[in-house]
Amino acid sequence: MHIDQLRTFLEVAETRNFNKASSNLNVTQSTVSARIRTLEDRLKQPVFYRNATGVTLTPAGIRLREHAINIVRLWQRAEGEASAIETFDHSIGLGTVLSVASEIFPDWIGRLRRQDPRLQIHVYADFSSYLMRQLSDGLIDVAVMYEPRPGPGIVLEELFEDEIVLAASPETAAGDWRRGYFFVDWGPDFQRVHDSAFANIAASTRFALGTLAMDHVLRHGGSGYFSKRMIRDQLRDGRLVLIEGMPAMQRTAYAVHAEAATDKAMVVLARNILREVLAPPVDAAGAGQVASGLKP
Repeated sequence: MHIDQLRTFLEVAETRNFNKASSNLNVTQSTVSARIRTLEDRLKQPVFYRNATGVTLTPAGIRLREHAINIVRLWQRAEGEASAIETFDHSIGLGTVLSVASEIFPDWIGRLRRQDPRLQIHVYADFSSYLMRQLSDGLIDVAVMYEPRPGPGIVLEELFEDEIVLAASPETAAGDWRRGYFFVDWGPDFQRVHDSAFANIAASTRFALGTLAMDHVLRHGGSGYFSKRMIRDQLRDGRLVLIEGMPAMQRTAYAVHAEAATDKAMVVLARNILREVLAPPVDAAGAGQVASGLKP
């Protein structure tokens, strides 16, 4: 299967239109059609439903898209490494969940570069489920995440304990924090216990990403559950305050890598430096109630 077929497939899936895809790829529409037809012949399945207004993914197309994204990314990494062989001796893919990317990546990357200037680093930030897929596909070598899926050949090492705590802007905390409450999706476990504990609280806005919710609360006021590591500076300088007497939820962050890593020495180096980066204890201001799960 030619990589251009997958790139074309992804472009059509994104634009839902063969004409737009051909324009974006700077090829003719007949070339796009031929690539998709060849792809479907190889799979023995249609990947698109065609209609007068455009195209949509078939069930086979949906499954293919999940893998095609990583295949194309892996090919791009391979191309980059092969073309830079005279500049770099090694390559490594690093990943973290979005909520800790800005905290971990700068020092992690900086120290790795100082340790090995001829190391090429590929950086990814995503949700845990996608990081696991990228790890399985060989796109990432070491990842930091909260909810890894244990499995054969996957090595998990505990890094630190984190808390999800209820915090608010000072003006919101001074009144009724429930009136400005925003729901932040910290995963299915959090969702389940949160719904049980706060069934009578309606959130006007729901955020899939904690950093976006935090920025919104800092700019416009409000309250929500946040990672204590994420908001430690805001708690320290008073831009956010903990809501006293409210439950918290503990979770564990892991370093995850494949047991059969291609360059095991670089994986060991990356893990060791990651532990150095996380070594200083974090002591955010405020102490909210600690619990193994959210309970009223």
